[in-house]
Amino acid sequence: RTHGDGAGAAAVQGCAAVANLAQDHDNQEALRAAGACDAVVAVLRGAGGASVDCAVTACAAVRNLSNDNDANKAALGDAGACEAVAAALQRHGKVSAALAMQACAAVVNLAVLDANRDRLGEAGACAGVVTCMGVFGAAGEDVALQVVWAVKNLAHGHEANKARLRSAAGGRRALLWFIKRTVAPAHMKRGSTGEVG
Repeated sequence: RTHGDGAGAAAVQGCAAVANLAQDHDNQEALRAAGACDAVVAVLRGAGGASVDCAVTACAAVRNLSNDNDANKAALGDAGACEAVAAALQRHGKVSAALAMQACAAVVNLAVLDANRDRLGEAGACAGVVTCMGVFGAAGEDVALQVVWAVKNLAHGHEANKARLRSAAGGRRALLWFIKRTVAPAHMKRGSTGEVG
């Protein structure tokens, strides 16, 4: 954790280690207890602001820590992950397909909780996701699915986020075009939240 606010390889490798370890539920619990949620958010706010690579690995860590784990979703939300992921989307979402995929996947998982859905919307995640849709919509199925599920979870039961998505650079038209062009109907038959590990 001592390297979490600094740029460089230590922050990238630390977040990569958390992302890998957090693919196991018991490890998710241990990582939360050890302060990993706060540490990953600190990296995303700090080094992740300047380094795309650091932002990608920090978002991957948020994604995996929050996958199918409501306690971690809440801890990450309290630590500022929603705001940090939204900022990463706004800062790097036009330049990196890898960032678009990992950040949108983090949004998918975090937005399952009502409180996080509020935080993400207020922090600008809706506009960030729509930007990724426009820039990387045809970049590949992996990015496309994360973008669509991020839109779905942000909008679920949330009128303010629906309005934000509609107004974000022609979001309604962009989403309709995006779905018609890039997402096969079969992919829309997944589970209710689309959480991604």
